[in-house]
Amino acid sequence: MSTIADGKTIEKLSSMLIDTSLPLKLRFRILFTLKNLDSQGQKNQLEKTSDVVEAISRAFNDTSALLKHECAYCLGQMDNKNAITKLIQVLNDSNEDAMVRHEAGEALGALGCFDNQDVIDALTKQSQNPRAEISETCQIALDRLAWLRNMASNELFSNSIEKTYSTIDPAPALTLTTIDELTKILLDENRSLFERYRALFALRNIGSDEAVLAICEGFQASSALFRHEIAFVLGQLQSIISIPALRQQLSILSENYMVRHECAETLGSIGTDECRHILETYLNDKERVVRESCEVALDISDYVNSADFQYCNGLKLVDLIALILQTTSIVLVLRYSRTRKAEPYISSTAIVASEFLKGLICIILVWFETELQLDCSLNRLIKKLHDEIYGKPHETLKLTIPSGLYAIQNNLLFIALSYLNAATYQVTYQLKILTTALCCVFMLGKKIEKHQWISLCMLAIGVAFVTWPSSGEANKHLSTQTPKSWLQQFIGLGAVLMATLTSGFAGVYFEKILKTGPTSVWVRNIQLAIFGTIFGLVIVYIFDYKAVMEKGFFQGYSTVVWIVIFLQAIGGLIIAAVIKYADNIIKGFATSLSIILSSVVSYFILNDFIPSLFFFIGAMLVITATFLYGWERKVKLIPLNDQVRI
Repeated sequence: MSTIADGKTIEKLSSMLIDTSLPLKLRFRILFTLKNLDSQGQKNQLEKTSDVVEAISRAFNDTSALLKHECAYCLGQMDNKNAITKLIQVLNDSNEDAMVRHEAGEALGALGCFDNQDVIDALTKQSQNPRAEISETCQIALDRLAWLRNMASNELFSNSIEKTYSTIDPAPALTLTTIDELTKILLDENRSLFERYRALFALRNIGSDEAVLAICEGFQASSALFRHEIAFVLGQLQSIISIPALRQQLSILSENYMVRHECAETLGSIGTDECRHILETYLNDKERVVRESCEVALDISDYVNSADFQYCNGLKLVDLIALILQTTSIVLVLRYSRTRKAEPYISSTAIVASEFLKGLICIILVWFETELQLDCSLNRLIKKLHDEIYGKPHETLKLTIPSGLYAIQNNLLFIALSYLNAATYQVTYQLKILTTALCCVFMLGKKIEKHQWISLCMLAIGVAFVTWPSSGEANKHLSTQTPKSWLQQFIGLGAVLMATLTSGFAGVYFEKILKTGPTSVWVRNIQLAIFGTIFGLVIVYIFDYKAVMEKGFFQGYSTVVWIVIFLQAIGGLIIAAVIKYADNIIKGFATSLSIILSSVVSYFILNDFIPSLFFFIGAMLVITATFLYGWERKVKLIPLNDQVRI
């Protein structure tokens, strides 16, 4: 859903942006909210208006060089040509801070107007500026425009450029994939900064630990501008292995303030407790830009570690609805497929089939995501997959842990659903919110507020109430159930509890992988599918080899079973989309709604669930807890963490 930038909203935000009585970190959030309004409004350049540009431009009268620098950055990233006049004015203002003028020059290059003579003239003039930060920036911008001009003649090539990050880079990444070659270019002082920038962004796109360490070597460059860009790129990667280099550079008091500023914001983007401690050390630094950068960086860190429901990219309603329907459907169809009167299928083979299908779907999505379909080159797709999967063995092998756990988890869920009714399974499985929260605390260093822990306790109580049978139902079960059926219920409950543990750990581990590298979500899912298929086949061999040899791998497969397999495969993709456009809280919200849906459908169609008063009380507690955990501290302003890849 796009955000509609009405005049009153823009005017109100603009007034708050220039209000010096407001905390700087709040004004930064307002700035990026304005940027988001423009970016989510009219996409066509001809339809873009100057309203947001004018609203942001008012802040150039502020005394904070950091704020004005960020305003220039936003104007460049908005791809709104109405900003050209203001950016040229800022670039040519000899009384303006060099950091602000640098960003104005880079923004003019980002807008890509290689046919605008006013832009060319301004950049050419300032490329001779005695301040290296300004002259080097303008020369890089001119080189970028020249590159764009050359590429414009080849429309197919220019449209097929793969874009890993959402930001507009000051230089296109080189096509080289060897880290050693790129590092040599990165550190070669005899090469142009434009070419070294291209090597830098190529290393960023590789994103491995080795590439991050190579980028950190760039801090030895003689150009302060280049060191500044090194820090910015490390902020995009958000790798914890870059913390020592960033800390070292920030500690050099004689370092250019632009470099130290960028190091501070990058530490905020990484957001660990160690990063916060470093930033707090420099809150009283002698350089105003550094002090303010640390203040803003701590706000970025708060966002990175919060569980607040944010509208950074807009709530994707269609993804939310899809997840609700998928979560409900998979429970009901799985339950039906395992209890219907038909030849039983082997659940472990269904897991293998769903992983294989997920991999195939993701390959198609990689094709469309990278716009490889423009030249219909199968070889390019194969090369892309080869480079991402086999060309980065260390990155690929990281997925063995979550894929192995997911394989175990999926089989546990099949067992649980064979012995539990749909509603009991669905609500009990919500304990994964507790395990996920604990894993987030211990693995990601996230802070969970007191009211959120209270909501988690409410959730646990709600789950207990929902699974508590009514007196009539309990008496009925006691009079009719055999010891075997009690054992089955115990096995089912044990299976779902084990699944919650594997779900929490695997989910947070996967989230950590996604947030510490630039690899596409779909490529990560392909990697998961590869190992998921392998682990799944191992489980088939260990537990069901004899049955497969007797009646075949696909024994008992029917239309219903194939629907189960499809829902299982598509579920992973829907979750990935929700994580991409929202966060894990949305998953909890969607699951709480699916509790109601699955219970209602189970009662009216499957006839295997009898709701009690305890169930209704528990369901209300579960849903209330989910809302409290995800909505109470909702922040409507956009956080500054704009360096993070979307």
